[in-house]
Amino acid sequence: MRFASLVVTLGCASVASAQITFPVQVVDNGFGNTISLSQTGLPTSATGSITGGNANFGSANSCDTDVMYGHYGLWRVAGDPQNSAFYDSGIAGDQGGITQSSTGPDQALIHWPDVDNRGIISAELEMVAQICGVNCGKVYVRWMVCNETSSPIDVEFYAYVDYDFFGAGNDQTETGSNSIRAIVTDAACPGEGLEVYAGGSSAWEVGSFPSVANNLTANPFPGLANASLPFGPADFTAAYCYQATLPPGSWLTVEYWLSVNCLFCANPSAKFNYGPAFGSAIGTLDTPAVGCPVSIDVIAPPGVPGPATVLFGTAQALVPLPFGCPQTLLVNPLTSFPVPLGPGGAGKFVIQTPLNPVWCGVSVYFQMWIPDPFLPCPIPLSHSDGLCLTFGCP
Repeated sequence: MRFASLVVTLGCASVASAQITFPVQVVDNGFGNTISLSQTGLPTSATGSITGGNANFGSANSCDTDVMYGHYGLWRVAGDPQNSAFYDSGIAGDQGGITQSSTGPDQALIHWPDVDNRGIISAELEMVAQICGVNCGKVYVRWMVCNETSSPIDVEFYAYVDYDFFGAGNDQTETGSNSIRAIVTDAACPGEGLEVYAGGSSAWEVGSFPSVANNLTANPFPGLANASLPFGPADFTAAYCYQATLPPGSWLTVEYWLSVNCLFCANPSAKFNYGPAFGSAIGTLDTPAVGCPVSIDVIAPPGVPGPATVLFGTAQALVPLPFGCPQTLLVNPLTSFPVPLGPGGAGKFVIQTPLNPVWCGVSVYFQMWIPDPFLPCPIPLSHSDGLCLTFGCP
């Protein structure tokens, strides 16, 4: 076994909660959309199959509202010839009595006091759903494995994900996929995509169903192949390994993200208005996440006919214009485009980045301008303040 350095926190914990019942579901709502992951079951033994369907995951407004077939965790310690699946036999009190708890509909926790009745590890699985936008969202997954023995142990954890985007068989990975990130698309859902982000993992394997699942459960286990990207079109599955040497009472913390149209970024998303407005406004209620549509509203003065003109750039400006009125250019424009206005002077346009992590941390700037014949100015132009969007994690 080869071990990578991981954040390890001290002190195994107990969880007092209800006996587990499936499905275990997390849900979040917003932007007229719902993101949910339902863990519908687990294997019934440590050597049970992981090729069966046991999870549903999706965004209600996406092209495909259920994009997941399987979601499993496996583990082994030094000396084990094969991996063991985290399981639920359905027998009360087995493995110390598996329990579940929740702090709300968007969060769920499953706790194993004595995984596989071996007296070696306890474990927790936490899932948290978060809406990102009108057709996008993500689920944060955290597994915690604790050394319950009196000696150090070498432990490996494996996360397995089976995406079936618009049905199985036509998935492919996109630019930006690498050893810790898989971006999966299907030609039947243009402009949309899925992601597994497994930052902190030390080994990986992508392959067509059921090759990765069969490898994970092989005896002896040969290890992950650290291949094969690019992938597809085929039936996408992936596995990621996390490993550490755990002193007694210490945790191995495993984190990964599952998402629909909402790529993981190390930086947070941000939005703000800046600079002076002159009679008009621009803004958004949406979050600038990579791959997620962002709807931007503009409002012109009452009675002013459209269309408005929106300036777009990658740098802001602060240039007072010498037209005899307090007019200020707030964007260093790369281009401009018209936006039709409805009754009351309101308009709307939508932007969406490609599903590529190169957009993480990128800031873009907008300002709306429109002729206003009611202004007592030599050049009667009304304008909004500036709007900055920085793409990142909601």
